[in-house]
Amino acid sequence: MLTATRSLLTTLDPLPYPVRMSRLVEWARTAPDRVQVCRDLREQGPYARHLALVAAMATRDAEGIAAAARDPQPSIRGAALTAALRADIPIGDVTDRSAMQRRRVYRSLRRRCAPAVADALISEVRAQFGDEEAATLLPACGDDTVRALLPDLEHALRLERLARRHEGPLLERIRERLAAAPPEPRARIWGDAAVAVLRCDPTQALDLLERYAPEESLPGPLDAYGRLAAHDPVRVARLLTTPGRAAWLRRNVLPPALLRRLAVLPTDELVPLASRYREHSRALAALLDAVAPARRADLYDRALSEVDTAMLIPAAEIMEVLPAEVRIREARRVLGLARIQEREAEVRLWSAYLAWPDASAAHALGKRAWRLPQLQDLLRRAIGPHTLASVARTAIGLWLDDPRTRSDRVAEVLATDPTAVTLHEVWVIICASRTDLLDQVLKRRPRGRFVEPGIRWVPAWVPHAERWLPRQQTRFVEHLELILADTEQGVWQRAAAIRAAAHVPGAGRELVLRHLDAPAVAIAEAALGALVWTDRPGEDHEPERGRPAPGTPRTAAGHGDPARHVSPPGRAPRPTRGDRRRRPAASTGPGELDHPAGRGRR
Repeated sequence: MLTATRSLLTTLDPLPYPVRMSRLVEWARTAPDRVQVCRDLREQGPYARHLALVAAMATRDAEGIAAAARDPQPSIRGAALTAALRADIPIGDVTDRSAMQRRRVYRSLRRRCAPAVADALISEVRAQFGDEEAATLLPACGDDTVRALLPDLEHALRLERLARRHEGPLLERIRERLAAAPPEPRARIWGDAAVAVLRCDPTQALDLLERYAPEESLPGPLDAYGRLAAHDPVRVARLLTTPGRAAWLRRNVLPPALLRRLAVLPTDELVPLASRYREHSRALAALLDAVAPARRADLYDRALSEVDTAMLIPAAEIMEVLPAEVRIREARRVLGLARIQEREAEVRLWSAYLAWPDASAAHALGKRAWRLPQLQDLLRRAIGPHTLASVARTAIGLWLDDPRTRSDRVAEVLATDPTAVTLHEVWVIICASRTDLLDQVLKRRPRGRFVEPGIRWVPAWVPHAERWLPRQQTRFVEHLELILADTEQGVWQRAAAIRAAAHVPGAGRELVLRHLDAPAVAIAEAALGALVWTDRPGEDHEPERGRPAPGTPRTAAGHGDPARHVSPPGRAPRPTRGDRRRRPAASTGPGELDHPAGRGRR
């Protein structure tokens, strides 16, 4: 190893991950011996090769990025592939790459505006890998290609993916389908297209809804109607209050964002909506709460104008949002009812509405709490070692809520109680940004108020283990080995250690492989299931005693040779849309790296 290389690694070693990456980028852009040092780094282990790739990305070094694209480590190879696409570096024949790498290419093309590349690629992708894969590439294509292929690929595509760049061809196709379909099949078309339509131009979306929406309901999630109401609240209100939709509307509570946008309408326009909610107290209360307090009395009275209120008892949620004079009026009316007067508890309850009581209430301050030094000081004192665990846990979560200060504060939390590492908020911050604290955390087994006696802590999730130093990865896996060797720990605790190890590059995969043939079935199954989340899921492995799970391929699908994971055309049944929606998202493969040098250019 070159002296300059060793000096660089020594400088970076004690730094937290974000500072380490910033320092590396600064070095790469100024060091006269960068090329020689990076060449030396590429001859070392995965951690050093990752540093070489980040340096190449920071300086747009085509040779360095191309070298990383041939790296044996899938995560480095995939990150280099993305960087090459961003830098317009040729990547060769995409169809020769693994499924995971092809997904990276499609994702990068969707983020970039390079329709010519996608247009040239999509026909070959469809011929070799079918409609499903071609559909993932279609949003990256140009309008003409989308217009030509959408009728053939819409069965395999989430149409909302086209809304951002291809609104024109998308709405043309949906309008064509709706116009040609009778009323009953239109409901099925809306089931596929509603989310996409609601993300498109509001005027055109409202035109389609007014002309083709089902008579008894509105399609798509109600949350999505907020942006339409911001554009034209009158048209949205009329869509909601169409007589045929009355029963559907009474079954739903409009989302707060939609109500806020409708609340700008004159009271005359809101009365039909409020009247629909006369028998749905929670929905009516939400509508009243959205309008200005000075307008609530008029809207409430007009909503009930056709109802005999002599025996009406308003719900508590309605009373809470009424102006004081109306609330007192309604309370007096209810207290005059004979059946209320006969019950002492009811009299006390309704009497409480007669005047505003002097009482203190706790309100959720949210981000405003970050700007209250006295409150922050109280939270700091509440994390002390003599505080009850339940109270301290809540205080720590709130004290670390501000992203501007959490990286500094987490060190103080650990100094107060080292077992706080077992709390989700603390563990995630240490893994992602305060990697310099890992040496302290991994030095000894945590014991204290946040860990039950006799239980070895195993994190349920190991985020960003690729940011750790190699010695930290090794030490963490050694900790997991001790848990696996401790037969006094429950089998599920030991299985959790297997799953945690899978996310650690290098040593974690070796631990998983060693337990594929474990005598305990739960451990062996955990190892087999965790293999796909290791940093090299595509490499073959041989079970020690030849005991693979029935029907389990020896290579994790989607990461190895593409030819091994593609069925011949016409042989495999096409999955239904429901199957696709239930399938876990595949946008990010296991072990993928994020690179600060590539941020800001997506």
